[in-house]
Amino acid sequence: MGIVRRLIGLVVVVVLVVGTAVLLLGREWRDWRGSESWATVGSSSFAGSTKSGTVRYEYEINGEKFTGSRVRFFEFPLYNDGRDTGWIQEQRNATSVTIYYDPSSPERAVLVREIEQGRVITAVMSLAVFVGALLAPILFFGFVWRRLLRAFG
Repeated sequence: MGIVRRLIGLVVVVVLVVGTAVLLLGREWRDWRGSESWATVGSSSFAGSTKSGTVRYEYEINGEKFTGSRVRFFEFPLYNDGRDTGWIQEQRNATSVTIYYDPSSPERAVLVREIEQGRVITAVMSLAVFVGALLAPILFFGFVWRRLLRAFG
């Protein structure tokens, strides 16, 4: 019976990890796949910091101004693999850059349309570790709690 419960627990963990990854990465994936039809526009201003790996750009679509900060698809907080910093370094003297934006939702924009497989794998693995780190104490203390109830209850 103990093995069955552990297998069920493992299946639940796997389903939660996969479900979380699908929810969090789904929008990025849809954006990237749909970006082949995205339009391009030049920026009216561009500034990037190689120290922090961040950018800020402004662009105008049909008289409306937008501000963007995404370099690529699949960017995640607290994860910097140096590729954005390298790209920013290459563009350091640029006053204008090409922006890829979604015509149906112009506030969604990126500067580099190509996807990098390493970023997607890193994101999925990070999510798996994060969800596992959240679930491990819950499962462990649930097991301990059941043992205490059997021993003293």
